Amino acid sequence: LSHTGDRKPHMLSGGQQQRIALARALVTRPQVLMLDEPLSALDENLRVRMRGELRKIQKQFGLTFIQVTHHVEEAFSLSDQIVVMNHGHIEQVASPTELFNTPASQFVAQFMGENNLFQGKVVRCVEGGTRETTSTPQAGKDLIELDVDGIGPILCRGHAVQTGQMAACSVRPDLLTMIPIEHDASSRSADHPNSLSARIVDVELTGYVTRVSLVSELTGQELLYKVRTQDWFVAELQEGQSVILEWSANDCVFLPY
Repeated sequence: LSHTGDRKPHMLSGGQQQRIALARALVTRPQVLMLDEPLSALDENLRVRMRGELRKIQKQFGLTFIQVTHHVEEAFSLSDQIVVMNHGHIEQVASPTELFNTPASQFVAQFMGENNLFQGKVVRCVEGGTRETTSTPQAGKDLIELDVDGIGPILCRGHAVQTGQMAACSVRPDLLTMIPIEHDASSRSADHPNSLSARIVDVELTGYVTRVSLVSELTGQELLYKVRTQDWFVAELQEGQSVILEWSANDCVFLPY
């Protein structure tokens, strides 16, 4: 940015202003630096490069960054610890890995990863339990069964709660398995936990990942499935086609009210 040294602030682009402001703050070698949406005015390619530069600065100078952002990728990329806030209320404080895999509330689940949410009544809790239709339970997590209207039983992992209470569960869109079907399979979800029939309503190619929007054929609930674009091309599925969505109980996170 040396060529901008003789320019007035109003002669700089938004991205240049942000980078120069960052440089002016860093030159004093502060111990803590507060960044409020520091990359918001940059285009996508420059934003990715600047994230890398910020990580280098963190490591080189041992700086602590407190960054305010609505951009999930920035939070995951730059943070050792993330605080998710909702109207001034702290919803969860956790590492990026913990936040991504085990959101603590419905708000966090939706905000961090566009997770698919299901709401129902707790009908069964088994401490450390398993069931033939699930994979090996994770350490410290109990098996919880929700009865979801229009879908049936959904098994998830969490800490045991009292039966009869209302709760929710979430599953990330990249952890769903999509199975094409040639006929109406609306009865499948009644007999198979963590399974439902849905119809593809929109396909959005975003580069490496393809986003597939669906609706449940029984409840009309909107759902999201994410898959590698190359795998989507191989599947040869089309809008309007009916499919089965399945997922493991260990990939389904229990969210108490």
